[in-house]
Amino acid sequence: MEPVDAAPSYLPRGDPDPNGDMILVVGPEDVVKQIRVATKVLSLASPVFAVMFGPQWAEGQALSFTNPPNVRLENDDPDAMQCMLSVLHHRRDLTQKLPLPVFKKVALLCDEYDCSAALSPWAQDPLRELHSQHGHQYEALWLSYVFGSAHSFWKATRSLMHNQVRIDIVMLEQSSDDVSGLNLLPDHLLRKRCFDCEDKVKATCLTYSQNRLKCADFTSSRGFSANWKRR
Repeated sequence: MEPVDAAPSYLPRGDPDPNGDMILVVGPEDVVKQIRVATKVLSLASPVFAVMFGPQWAEGQALSFTNPPNVRLENDDPDAMQCMLSVLHHRRDLTQKLPLPVFKKVALLCDEYDCSAALSPWAQDPLRELHSQHGHQYEALWLSYVFGSAHSFWKATRSLMHNQVRIDIVMLEQSSDDVSGLNLLPDHLLRKRCFDCEDKVKATCLTYSQNRLKCADFTSSRGFSANWKRR
């Protein structure tokens, strides 16, 4: 079993909370990792953890700072989970840029445990780094949505339209890493056959209105005309 201190260089050293009241045993048997956490911190950040560690479940009835119980999470990625848990515990000492594959796994965990809002401030730097790289429009789109970043989502949709990138619904059935997160986008956004930048009526993006995501069609009334490339 791999100790947390043996984590890759881009992750913090040590447990998120060395004095926590629970130990999460994360990952399949060949890469399992023990991570000590404070359940109160996780419960405040995630309604899923709040239920899991509540008194109605066995996991929440044996909490102890002196003899913390083990809770098995065998289906989760251990490095991504350690990153997510460290951020939730305000361990911001990530020593290197987070690799994109790990960042995407963190986003999927945030969606699973419903704690994207708590990690949104931390995610802004990786999102900015992603926008500075070429060829990551798909990842930028769904990662921005997961972390609720309006500006990052706007940049991703603008890049898709300006580069005339076509997102076909059939792509969602593929297992390719770069599009695997698109199925996290809401159905009303992907119910069309595609995003087609040449068709201004069907070109759709998400915008924020009063801190809520809404769907808006870009039409000629919004200035989306045939000469938009020259603007």
